[in-house]
Amino acid sequence: MSVFEAVQKFLMYLTITRGMSPRTVEQYGRHMWAFLCFTHPEVRKIVPKGFDLARFFSSQVSIQSEASENASYEILKQLENMSWIQTSQIDQHICDHFRLSLAQGNISITTVNAYMISLRAFLHFCKKTHIKTGIEFSDIELQKNRERKVEYLTWEELQSIVSSIETEDISDLRDRAIILTIFSTGLRVSELTALDIKNVNLDTMEFAILGKGRKVRVVYLTEWACDAIRAYLEKREDHFPALFIKHWKFKVWSLKFTDDNDIIDPKTQNSKLKTVNFDPHDARFDRFLVTKMISDRALKAGIVKPVSAHTIRHSFATTLLWNGADLRSIQELLWHKNIATTQVYTHVTNKQLREVHQKFHV
Repeated sequence: MSVFEAVQKFLMYLTITRGMSPRTVEQYGRHMWAFLCFTHPEVRKIVPKGFDLARFFSSQVSIQSEASENASYEILKQLENMSWIQTSQIDQHICDHFRLSLAQGNISITTVNAYMISLRAFLHFCKKTHIKTGIEFSDIELQKNRERKVEYLTWEELQSIVSSIETEDISDLRDRAIILTIFSTGLRVSELTALDIKNVNLDTMEFAILGKGRKVRVVYLTEWACDAIRAYLEKREDHFPALFIKHWKFKVWSLKFTDDNDIIDPKTQNSKLKTVNFDPHDARFDRFLVTKMISDRALKAGIVKPVSAHTIRHSFATTLLWNGADLRSIQELLWHKNIATTQVYTHVTNKQLREVHQKFHV
């Protein structure tokens, strides 16, 4: 079997049998696309410049054969007709050189390992489905990485960021609500951007989300976060379902519509001829915008260290730990599968051990 066909089957398996989220499948698709491009460098000439390679490739599991007029379908057919290597030709030599090519691309060991984990999962799938390969999945070893460093904000730094945000403009209210929601709940950025208004119960100050692994968990809001979300929603006049949207792109609250979805001129009250259809998915504030927004807000507040959405998630965990929460509870709140993942936060509280030593040691 060609490696291209096997990768398609792999992504189909992740989507249908394993029930992984589209974002997770997209990440596997991105990694496997890199592997395919490594084994067949000419493949990039087929895909138009600026095309989202990873999203395109991972989305092929849903393309129907009858969509022959679709440009993506035409690209897919060209890719299928290329002379790919067979899965039986994937051996230690190819895998080692793929790893080397990644390392030479000026990316971190953690990122290189992520690509190799995806390749290992693909090889495991091949073995499970009796697709012959020239290497066992267990032969893919990961590079040793230095101890993970947790970046987090102190309480004073978080307050500094929030207090530096104005409360008049709707985009400012949104950004303030986003930061406080992450700090209150410990949500991952992908979970945050997937939230709809109907999901969040501000009265009970808790709500359920479909998190990593497509499992449901309950998260809790603080009064501070609830007040920020309320202030933001009260300012909105649109009907988009997403909790956080791109206000700079969709200023729809200033428009009126007829029953036929024609725009009404606010001055003449006459309907314009042009009909505008807004896609609710395009309105949603995405993870890249969240990360950039938080970084910009931190810099504006005078914080020079790198700050991302995950930094605030780390801050959520370290604040709980500093205030006496046990590690097992923090694991549940963060939805870590393994307690070892949560234990990384104990390293940032070693200051407490010094205080205990100084207080009680003779």
